[in-house]
Amino acid sequence: MLKDIRNALIQKVENPYFYVKPDNQPFAEVDPVGEIAFAEALNAVGGQFVYCIDESEMLKNLMALMQEYNWHEIWCLNPPVAELLGLAEVKVAGGTKVGMMDDMDVSLTTCEALIARTGSVLVSTVASDARRMYSYPEIHMVMAYASQVVPDIADAFKLMLARYGENIPSMITMITGPSRTADIEKTLVMGAHGPKQLIVFMIDDINHPLPND
Repeated sequence: MLKDIRNALIQKVENPYFYVKPDNQPFAEVDPVGEIAFAEALNAVGGQFVYCIDESEMLKNLMALMQEYNWHEIWCLNPPVAELLGLAEVKVAGGTKVGMMDDMDVSLTTCEALIARTGSVLVSTVASDARRMYSYPEIHMVMAYASQVVPDIADAFKLMLARYGENIPSMITMITGPSRTADIEKTLVMGAHGPKQLIVFMIDDINHPLPND
């Protein structure tokens, strides 16, 4: 086998993909209104998109979900977001010890960016307020803004480089829909390696009217 590899490296052949140029975009352009593209992609991968005019409407939608699903508290380690929840008298839980997280059912985090093409949420150890907040709970909610939507993954990483420079967060994670696997007997299992439900509250800070799904 090594001999075949050596011969292949020695013998030069013409590039069979000469028509592919480095600058060619292999994918179609994302809808110019990226928020709509993100909402559609998120729904397609099993996530839930909630459009909010402002922070006040976001709190109303959150409280409605709490009442519908009988949630008693929301885990949140982000001080400004926790303060916002306090304005609506939402009980906020938090802690650093693993033992304190046994009852972590619902969490709310921020994010770095929203990727329109794949409906993905880009989080980091900075913006998501610690990895445990999107790994432990059954339900992970994200508070985001329409201005955080970028067309593609490459754009998200360019944004990270511009934002942090050489001080890139130690962990960056791209979340695409709820956690799921079909490794066992080809049976789809939700929440296998993380939350079984992903909800993104998108607050409109650029005034694009979107459908409320």
